[in-house]
Amino acid sequence: MVARTVVGPGICRNPDWIESVIGYAQNVFFAAIYLKLVPKVMRPLVAVFTPYIYRIHRFRRRLRKIIYPMIRQRLQEFRDQSDSWVTRDEHKCSFDWLIENSPPEEVTLEMIAHRLTFISFGATHSTTSNIVNCMLDLASDFDRYAPPLREEIESVLGPHGTEITNAKLSKMWKLDSFMKESQRFHPLSKRMSIEILFILLLSVPNCN
Repeated sequence: MVARTVVGPGICRNPDWIESVIGYAQNVFFAAIYLKLVPKVMRPLVAVFTPYIYRIHRFRRRLRKIIYPMIRQRLQEFRDQSDSWVTRDEHKCSFDWLIENSPPEEVTLEMIAHRLTFISFGATHSTTSNIVNCMLDLASDFDRYAPPLREEIESVLGPHGTEITNAKLSKMWKLDSFMKESQRFHPLSKRMSIEILFILLLSVPNCN
């Protein structure tokens, strides 16, 4: 689900991409937990000998290998403003947005791949946490929350369900509010987020 919005339909179902994104995210968390046990002054040295850091680099190499050919193709389409790029408006993803809105000096293979990796990591963790918390909150008081949410979804999509679009999702006010409230009551740990950022920076050499 996350990959579909980040890299589009061309890669989102690629097993290697999914496995690498998940493996990258897992090892970032494992490395963060491991290094939290070490005094701050020793963390840069200990990180050199931490197997999780090496796995992070390995998954990054796999992700770059998968995404580089598509980045080259999209960059060429964008620079030439070919018909395939112009007609992509209805199916654009974070990938295309990065190419269109990044400063010219940052529209490179390395930088786009680097940012897609970060976006995939953040989206995978936050999306998973939010959905799990929503399911638990829904289960905790099902009779209270489920009927109005189900009624709203059926009123927008119809009793048999139809194609889900952004316009239809924007009409689901109750579902949107329910998910936002669940996230408000179960926020990500600020300290853990700082530790994760530290690991991410260690895993990206020569990143300006």
